[in-house]
Amino acid sequence: MIDSKYPELTEIQVEKLKTYGEVEFYKEPTVVLDFGDQHYDFFVVLTGGIRIIDPDKREDSIAIHRRHQFSGSSSILSHRTLVFVAKH
Repeated sequence: MIDSKYPELTEIQVEKLKTYGEVEFYKEPTVVLDFGDQHYDFFVVLTGGIRIIDPDKREDSIAIHRRHQFSGSSSILSHRTLVFVAKH
């Protein structure tokens, strides 16, 4: 069952979003969103995952977003500072 806190986009939604951005691939672990960022991108996972990390406990994952799940929260709409780290 999918956790309602982390919804999964449909194939149609993902294809639509591709027209608004770029597809990126990461071979090595990469921080894509960092604690304190005020301007950041919206990421949709196509393969692999994005690990959301507690900034106070760098080894503890809050969540892992998988295929067709996405990064971000309402903060992206309100331009609030990020309170987590996201690593691909």
